[in-house]
Amino acid sequence: MNAIKSDNLQLVISELYVTMSGTSLHQDILNVNPKRSMVYVANNQVTVYLNVQNQKLLTDDLTNPNLGDILDNTQDTIRHVLQVKNPYLKMSDVIVSEITSSEANVSAIDKSNFYISDTTIRTYYRVYNPHVGTIKN
Repeated sequence: MNAIKSDNLQLVISELYVTMSGTSLHQDILNVNPKRSMVYVANNQVTVYLNVQNQKLLTDDLTNPNLGDILDNTQDTIRHVLQVKNPYLKMSDVIVSEITSSEANVSAIDKSNFYISDTTIRTYYRVYNPHVGTIKN
C-alpha cells in the first residue's frame, strides 16, 4: 500500500480495508473497501492490480501511437519511426504486426524482459512521400 500511497498523496490508508482477491499470470489483485469512514463513501470498492514480475505495460513506453507521415509502411520504417516518437521503447522487445496502409499493431515479444506481453497497441500513420508526383524543373 505504500507504493499506492506514494502515487496518491491524499489517500488515507487507515480508513481502508485491503484484501487479496486473487492472482493472475502477471499481477496480484487487491480489493480496497472503506471502513466506517469519515472520508470515503460506504459500499464503494476499488480493485488494484499490482505487477509482480517487475515488468511494465507497453503503454508506459509507447506513449505516442500516432506516427504521422512516413515514407513507406515497411517494418523497418515503422520500427524506426516508433523509436523516434517513443524514445524509451525497448525495440528489441516489441514486434510490429498486421501492417496495413495506415495502421500497424505493436506488442511485446513472448518472454519479454521489459514488458508484460498481454497487450497490443494499434499505431497510426499516413504513407506520404512528398517527392512523388512533383515535377522537376
